[in-house]
Amino acid sequence: MFLIKGKRVLNKTESLQSIPCWSCKSFDLYIVHHYPYYHVFFIPIMPYGYKDITIRCCDCGAETGLEDIKKEFRKKSRAPFYLYSGVLVVAAFFLVIISMAVKGRMERSSFAEEPKAGDVYLLKDTSLALGPVYYFLKAHKVEKDSVRVYRNERVYLSEPHDGFSLDDRFSTSMDEVISKSRIKEMVDNGDIRTIERNYGSGRGYDR
Repeated sequence: MFLIKGKRVLNKTESLQSIPCWSCKSFDLYIVHHYPYYHVFFIPIMPYGYKDITIRCCDCGAETGLEDIKKEFRKKSRAPFYLYSGVLVVAAFFLVIISMAVKGRMERSSFAEEPKAGDVYLLKDTSLALGPVYYFLKAHKVEKDSVRVYRNERVYLSEPHDGFSLDDRFSTSMDEVISKSRIKEMVDNGDIRTIERNYGSGRGYDR
């Protein structure tokens, strides 16, 4: 994929009327602040390197080369906040990912505390020699200390984020009983990857 990235310089101009031009003595000067920055797809990521300034006269165009003056203005110069846009976008992205993960874990814990008929559990099984496999369980009856579940017919070699395959279904002949404490334990250790409730027919769990 072609990625447009590289380095650019933002030039920000402001008026300066507190010192005279060294050439024509006019007090009508302007400063150009030069802020180099990295960008991706022309979106600023962050400033880098040495920021410089140029001081010119509006009347005669002469550039002030006095380093003491330039050094003083350079100390006060601050890169605009939006030049950190890329860093902020990346930080916001990770915050969203983290908040979604925390929300998902809290939801799983809540559903595990109070199971309901119709809940669908996605389990990860690491006990097989071929590596981790995934399968589904669907609660069809909640008892005092346990949950009766049907197991799906297929086994998945990678985590099925989109739910069932079109040719998969729950089998009433594979009726299992899991204690409520065991469900909470499997949520805590990560064996239960997701618990779905109030899902739509598009997930295929009605089969």
